[in-house]
Amino acid sequence: MTIHQPMFATIVLAASMALGACNLVEDNTPLCTPKKTRPCHCHDGAAGQQVCLDSGDDYDACNCSPDAGMGVAVDALTSAL
Repeated sequence: MTIHQPMFATIVLAASMALGACNLVEDNTPLCTPKKTRPCHCHDGAAGQQVCLDSGDDYDACNCSPDAGMGVAVDALTSAL
């Protein structure tokens, strides 16, 4: 078994280095423009919209309300009232 221990240690070290290298490159570019909307598909196939989070890191869940597929963010509709 002592023959396999150095090989195992080498594999673990290589895997650790490979996984660690993934964190060396940080891209701070936002995924999306905050408050910008994009179309999405609802579970029933209807059109919905997603709004980019304030952080720009991701979009919120697909909004499948009846007025969501109109091309206008729901927040914009309610603030206009």
